[in-house]
Amino acid sequence: MPIFIHLNLIDFHYCLVNLWRILRYNNTPEVFKRSLRSIIKIMCLIKYFSIAFLLVLSITDSVGQGAEKYVLGVRKIKDVVIYQDSLFYSTFPSVVKKPDGELLVAFRRAPNRRMYGEQNNNHVDHNSYLVGVRSTDGETWTPDPDLIYAHPFGGSQDPCLLQLKDGTLLCASYGWTTVRGDANVKQPYFESGGFIFLGGYLVRSTDGGKIGN
Repeated sequence: MPIFIHLNLIDFHYCLVNLWRILRYNNTPEVFKRSLRSIIKIMCLIKYFSIAFLLVLSITDSVGQGAEKYVLGVRKIKDVVIYQDSLFYSTFPSVVKKPDGELLVAFRRAPNRRMYGEQNNNHVDHNSYLVGVRSTDGETWTPDPDLIYAHPFGGSQDPCLLQLKDGTLLCASYGWTTVRGDANVKQPYFESGGFIFLGGYLVRSTDGGKIGN
C-alpha cells in the first residue's frame, strides 16, 4: 500500500508540473500561477518525505528470531579475505559460480604506488592487468592469482564476468594508457586525468577459465 500511494503521488506531482509548464506561457492570472507553484512545492516535499519513509520502512522491516535480527532476510555470517598483497592495489572484483560449484573472482591488480613514494593509488593505472582467484567453498582461495589478460598497450580496468548457459565465460574490460606531453595523438580521443582511453575488449573461455587457454 505505501508503494502504491507513493507512485500515485509521483504521478500527481508530475501532472502538476506539466500543467505549470503549459500555463506559464499562457494568459493565466498570476494569482492562479502562484497558487499552482505553492501546490507543486508542497507535493515535492511530500514526494521526498514518502521516499525517505519507504526507505526507513524497508530497512527496519526485520523479523525477530530469538536474540537475532534478520534485516530483509539477509544476515552477515563472517568476513572473508579473498586476496591481499601489500605490493599491489587490487580493486573492482567480479564473481561467477561455475556449474561445478567453483567460484571464480576476477579483479584488476596494479602496483601499489606508495612503494614509489607516491601519496595514493589512482583509480586507473597504466600498469594494471586482470587476474583471478578460485575457491570451492567460498572461504579458502588460491593464494596466487592467475593472469586473465594483460593489455599490450596499457592498463585494464573493471573486469566484468558473465557466464553463459553453455558454461562459456566472458570477461569484458577496457584499457587506459599515458603518453608523453609531446605526443601527437590522433583525433578523436577521450582523455581523463592524464590517461588516454584505449577502448573496450572482450576475452572468452570455453573451458571454465583454465590457465593458458
